[in-house]
Amino acid sequence: MSAKLMPLSDLPTWPRFLLKTEACAYLRITETSFLTEVNLGLWPKPVKRVGAQARWDRAALDQASEDLPAKMALLTASKTRSSRLTEHAQGAEHEKPLTLMEKAANFGKG
Repeated sequence: MSAKLMPLSDLPTWPRFLLKTEACAYLRITETSFLTEVNLGLWPKPVKRVGAQARWDRAALDQASEDLPAKMALLTASKTRSSRLTEHAQGAEHEKPLTLMEKAANFGKG
């Protein structure tokens, strides 16, 4: 399901701290994609506030947008490296491919 994009002229003046739905609208991506990419480290984690909903810092989202091409390149390289390691390890019963969560945990570590 693709989100309907509103005309840029209709977009609100964005507050500094955004709710999840606002952050998704700001980035123009779905909530599912946004949360997946937060877990992969492409977008920052929310700012936690006592007694309030989690919010994302708009300035941190802007900075992550600037860093996105480099992070995507690292993620792609990591997937390629993981695929090569998996192919190399095929037939070895003691080795198994990394799960998505393991890949996310290792993202950017080398």
